[in-house]
Amino acid sequence: MPRPRESCSWHRKLLRPSQQPLPYVEEGRRRRRWKRRRRRRRRQRRSWRRRRMRRRVRWSWSWRRRWMWRRRRRRRRKRRRRRRRRRRWRWRRRRKKTTTTTNTEEERRRRRRRRRRRRRRRRRRRSKKRRKYQE
Repeated sequence: MPRPRESCSWHRKLLRPSQQPLPYVEEGRRRRRWKRRRRRRRRQRRSWRRRRMRRRVRWSWSWRRRWMWRRRRRRRRKRRRRRRRRRRWRWRRRRKKTTTTTNTEEERRRRRRRRRRRRRRRRRRRSKKRRKYQE
């Protein structure tokens, strides 16, 4: 496989961190990072149509896969998808029960009563407009 050219950002992404060129720092004083010299290359003129098609295609060794990708991209253009964020479940420690008691009838009743009280507290809010016109 040909060695990727570093001048292109896409190729730079492909390089493993161990292979990436290190920024050069002068010893003693840290000032300017080393800038890579750009080499001008002679390039063949290709048709703009071909270049445009190439830009759209994901590269692969097999031409069939490339072709399939091109077709997929074409089909995908119309549909807009909404992104749903999935919440990751985080492990949290469960609280240890301090006492072990049997559920006596009295305790159950007390719990039930508390629940009922909570339910009664809820209030429906009416809009200001509605209140105004009802009076």
